[in-house]
Amino acid sequence: MRYRPSSSVPLLLTFAASPHTTHHCPAFSIACSRHVPAVPLVADYGVSVAYYRSTYLVDIVQESVGRVLKLDSISGDAWLGADVLVFNTWHWWTHTGRDQPYVLVDSTTLWPLASSVCLSSFPFSAASLVRQMILPFRFHSRWDYVEDGGQVMKDMDRLTAFSKGMSTWARWVDSNIDTSRTKVYFQGISPTHYNGAEWGEGSRSCAQQTQPIAGSAYPGGPVPAQSAVRAALGAMSKAVYLLDVTLLSQLRRDGHPSAYSGGHPGNDCSHWCLAGVPDTWNQILYASLLA
Repeated sequence: MRYRPSSSVPLLLTFAASPHTTHHCPAFSIACSRHVPAVPLVADYGVSVAYYRSTYLVDIVQESVGRVLKLDSISGDAWLGADVLVFNTWHWWTHTGRDQPYVLVDSTTLWPLASSVCLSSFPFSAASLVRQMILPFRFHSRWDYVEDGGQVMKDMDRLTAFSKGMSTWARWVDSNIDTSRTKVYFQGISPTHYNGAEWGEGSRSCAQQTQPIAGSAYPGGPVPAQSAVRAALGAMSKAVYLLDVTLLSQLRRDGHPSAYSGGHPGNDCSHWCLAGVPDTWNQILYASLLA
């Protein structure tokens, strides 16, 4: 989910700023049929941050029957060698048909990071930054079929598919990541607020909400996908840290763009406003890194 890099860039620059620090956003690069936008390099500290979009973590492969979501396959070479890895998935697992993610970026369409972060948060010309960040590319993460254990099918229960994908990711981390040099996080499930019945407001949603839900418990209970995340992490042999942001985010029914999200049609109760809830996620990550 792009909120974490969108929120983390200004946070990093705030802590790292000095008269001798230079910042830039190099152009996008393409790897493994996905994109790796390298976000700022902080010269004084030798730090680089990249956002790697892998919507389901597991692979989507073009085959003769169409695009196949392979629940038992991960191509994660681009993740190797990092000092810190923060993984996240679930948002798109429940989407079907035309609602599946599809991204097209060209000379007239800016990648969301450019508009949501770079235009307002960097101490240099936004116009020059945007010119650096624009690169024509297409990114597909829609799929036509799902494959599990060699069996290809049109669809399956999405929570079951997510659980299998999480198990594949967990095995990949156990087999490929040296956690003595790479700290691995999994960001917990980001909730939505479309159903007001979950907090006792009948047919209402996030629209026109101006206050969080009172108290420290969410009336609607946990998101079902949380159990799949905990099961996958609990079966791992390597140390992986869960950034459990779900409950604190569930209480923020007021944190979504609702009707004001721009390119997202209708009432948007799944994405988050910036500044907002994702900044809290990053503060928790920051505290954990310093602990």
